Order: sequence, then C-alpha cells, then structure tokens
Amino acid sequence: MNAYNEEEKIGQTIKRIPRKFEGIDEVLVQVVNDGSKDKTAEVSRQAGAELIVSHNTNRGIGVAGKWSRHYGQH
Repeated sequence: MNAYNEEEKIGQTIKRIPRKFEGIDEVLVQVVNDGSKDKTAEVSRQAGAELIVSHNTNRGIGVAGKWSRHYGQH
C-alpha cells in the first residue's frame, strides 16, 4: 500500500489486513512510504508490515503505485 504521512492510521489498517485466504499460502504486507515526514515507516513495521520501501522525497501516487506493483511481483 502507498502511504504519505499516515502515522496515525496505518498501524490500524495493517492490523486489519487478513493474513489467511483459502488457496493462498502467504500474505505479505508491503508499504511504499512516499517521503513521509512522520513515523509512517516505523509504525508500519511495528504493525507487522513485512516489506517497507521508503522514498526520501514524496514522488506522488503514480510513482509510489509503480513501486508497489514492482515489489509486489518479486
């Protein structure tokens, strides 16, 4: 999921993501932290995100979405 300055809500969101689906062996949570100035990455990690990619600056939803798809395939 893409995130920009979502420190207050992202932890709750990550914790609500189901981790089991019939026919799916593994569910991983990935966060593209798009240049957040707050603790979005830290809160995401504490809430259970397995992969966090952090951009140094905000690159916008289009670029963040591209990275989400890129890392989601690997």
